[in-house]
Parts: sequence; C-alpha cells; structure tokens
Amino acid sequence: MQMKASQNSRSGSRIAALAVMLLCSTALFAQGTFINGDVPVGTGTTFADNNHGLTATFSSPADPGAFVTGVSFFSFGWEILSDPGPAGASNIPLTISFSSPQPGIYMNFGLAGASGPFELDAFLGSAPVGSTTVSGSVPVGYSLAEGTISFSGTFDKVVLTSPTTPYFAIGNITATPEPSSLVLLGTALAGVGGWLRRKLAK
Repeated sequence: MQMKASQNSRSGSRIAALAVMLLCSTALFAQGTFINGDVPVGTGTTFADNNHGLTATFSSPADPGAFVTGVSFFSFGWEILSDPGPAGASNIPLTISFSSPQPGIYMNFGLAGASGPFELDAFLGSAPVGSTTVSGSVPVGYSLAEGTISFSGTFDKVVLTSPTTPYFAIGNITATPEPSSLVLLGTALAGVGGWLRRKLAK
C-alpha cells in the first residue's frame, strides 16, 4: 500500500514538473508584444524594447525625441508611442527595427485629424518586401480615428507613415512567432499530452 502511494506521489511530482515545463515552453514561444506597459512613460525615441529574446528598436529621422511613450487616449491598451515627442516634429515616419527577421507583425494605431491612410512599409535589410495601407474609424465614445494594421512576410524592419495627418500613435506592437517554432511547440505539447493521458489512465 505504501509502495503504491509512493508511486502515485512520484507520478504526481513528474506531472507537476511537466506542467511547469509546458508553461515555460509556452512563454518561450509566446508572441513578443511591445509598447504595452513595459517601457516607462515619457521615453523618447530612439530606444529599444526587449521581449522574449527579441529586440525592437524604435527610431525616427527627427530623433532625438521625435516620438514619446505616453498613456493611451485611444480605446486600445493603456500605453502608446506617439508624436509629437520632445522634438516637436510632425509629419514624420517611425521605424521599428527587429534584431532578427520576423514572419509577421500587427499593431493598433491612432490618427490625429483624419481617418487615414496609415501606411506600413516592410524591409529585409535595405530591400523592400511589401506594404500595407489601411484607414481607421472613430469608435463610439472617442473623437479620433483608430484601427489595426498588419503585415505577413519575412522582414526585419517596418516604416510607418501617416501621409495626410500630422501625428499618429501606435500600441500593442506584436511580432508573430516563427511558424517552425509553433510546429515544434505543438508537437511537444501533443506528445506530453498523450503521455499524461496514459499515466492518468493507469
């Protein structure tokens, strides 16, 4: 009887250890989201933000201080990166450079003075690899247009512009994980899940 209890205790410990490993693996392959409360309010460009081993560097030709982090006055999130920063510049682009190539990106944006267009141009090195252009809309209870913009394709830099509005803001910038990483994580989760089912059935 004691041997059975000891075996159950060891199995329980192994299951707990595997659960911790799964949580760690999920965190490792989680999406890297930037400008979502992890950068101090009042930080001006140029600066870098690190998330899950990925570094995103935010800059503008009008730096230092072209854009600055602040509390959101849009419906999305609570922190944004917007112009004008301390430099007082308007009608300027914002560049986000990543420490490694990425397969996709999406983010929230807000605009001052018009509903769009809002443009994203993606680059791999110095070569352009694609672009996205969208317009925003004004949510109920708010006074400025906002929306979501995304891009899929291998890139390591995006340049954001708002040609018809003097200022714009972004937040919740999310670089999507590599598809191969997701396949590996899914395979690992399936294998461990099967092992746990077999153990619990005994």
